[in-house]
Amino acid sequence: MSLSEESGDIPRRKIPKFRATKAQLKDMKTAAAILNMLSEKPEVLKKLGDEYLEASNAPEEERDFAEYELRQNVLRTLTENIKQIPEEELERNIDIVLGPWWPWWPRYRMPPIIKDYGYYWSGEGIEFQQRGLEMRRQRRR
Repeated sequence: MSLSEESGDIPRRKIPKFRATKAQLKDMKTAAAILNMLSEKPEVLKKLGDEYLEASNAPEEERDFAEYELRQNVLRTLTENIKQIPEEELERNIDIVLGPWWPWWPRYRMPPIIKDYGYYWSGEGIEFQQRGLEMRRQRRR
């Protein structure tokens, strides 16, 4: 009995085909349009980069305003350059193409996984957590 005949006895699970929803396809097309526009017009990409840099150098007390301004400026720049796609679709896809809005993300807006040992609370909460871990260790002994 050959190997191919033997393998015929093995039951196989049929792998379902990947199907994208209409909304996903729309988003993919929008993201592709943004990327195409940026590759065709490097001056627009430079302008966006300058705005990100300006926002990241804003003083700490003006962070939130700088973040909002950056969001609006990026959206305005994209809608000026891609007129055939509605603004809401562009706004939904900027994160996909340009990454998170905030260039200062790692320093100022740390995700909860890194911050405070993976929990949202800070200060007192960490002490409670540490105390809980100690009690658990004692119970195991």
